[in-house]
Amino acid sequence: MGNLVYPTLPGLDFGVKRSPMAPPVAIRTTPSLREYRGRDTSFVRYSYELSYAFLRSAASYAELQNLVGFYNLVGGPFDTFLFTDPDDNAATNTQFALGDGTTRVFQLVRAYGGFSEAVYDIQGATLQIFKNGLVSYGYDRTNLVGMSQDITNAYWSKLASTATGNTTTAPDGTTTADTFAEDTTASTGHYITRSISFTSGTSYTFSAYFKATGSGSTRWVQLLFPSGPFSGNIAAVLDMSTGAVSAPTGVTASAVSVGSGWWRFSATATAVSTASSGVQMRLANSYTNLAVSYTGDGVSGAFIWGIQLETGTVATTYIPNTTTSALTAPAEWALGTGGVVTFTAAATPGASVPLTWTGNYYRRCRFLDGQLDPSKFMNNLWELRKVAFISAQS
Repeated sequence: MGNLVYPTLPGLDFGVKRSPMAPPVAIRTTPSLREYRGRDTSFVRYSYELSYAFLRSAASYAELQNLVGFYNLVGGPFDTFLFTDPDDNAATNTQFALGDGTTRVFQLVRAYGGFSEAVYDIQGATLQIFKNGLVSYGYDRTNLVGMSQDITNAYWSKLASTATGNTTTAPDGTTTADTFAEDTTASTGHYITRSISFTSGTSYTFSAYFKATGSGSTRWVQLLFPSGPFSGNIAAVLDMSTGAVSAPTGVTASAVSVGSGWWRFSATATAVSTASSGVQMRLANSYTNLAVSYTGDGVSGAFIWGIQLETGTVATTYIPNTTTSALTAPAEWALGTGGVVTFTAAATPGASVPLTWTGNYYRRCRFLDGQLDPSKFMNNLWELRKVAFISAQS
């Protein structure tokens, strides 16, 4: 069973013709003319027909050579290949099962007009799995910072700032959010920091939940990547009153409202050197003051919770870390052959947990004809009026 992908070529004439083919039906008729019908499979096949108005054979294009070469590689109708059906290749939040608290192995399916069928060949790294609407990760994730919801711990170094623990309700409903406030030190930055080892060429995403305390005048916070590993001190700014975000060149940042005045603020940057230095969460006295050196009022600050630093360009679901070392959350599922998803643990809580997926998939197909019949109509130009194939069981 081959995994070559059918080439995408210009010159496709009038798109792709696709026809569903019902499975064979066995019919038995009694002497009284009563009919009994049965079928051995629910698998549905599709026949495809493509027509190319032109295929260029010039060396700079080689479209004819690519198609003929592909046909020869799969041995004509001998082996299967993967085809991207332009009208049926994606699933979006499609339910494929209900978790029952016990079962861990499920077949991916897709729905089309009320009919569901198995999906066997996933396209690229597009697969996303959701449990009860919440993202489930198919890879290990690591929170590189410890004490992720306790800034009072000595693990976090503080400059011209104070930290008070468990002062308000966090986004998860527990009273575990801390207060981060500036002191009255003159002409300085007011921040919390932790030194981390960074690797050149690796992208890092720094995130935390922030909420304005309503005290004092400061309503801005920063997430800062340090000079040394990065190209200077580069910081993204969040306005906690509006959710507006500003970031310099080299940093991408965003803020998502999670309710009750809380924002999940994240920033991403790529290290340019391998070195250790401190990531910082800073208070600021203006939206544009990236230097944030000022005299504090001893009152202004922010509620903070759920600090996370991870590799990659996306802020993934928060990993609570009560240790002083990095903490890894293992992959929650793995994709096997034939579109089978195996969860590390059964979906919880209990029964009837909707399992859905989003992603792209191929159709596994096989050529129907024992030969191709291209016709040359001009120098280096050919036409191929019919390429026929049929979907095949994986």
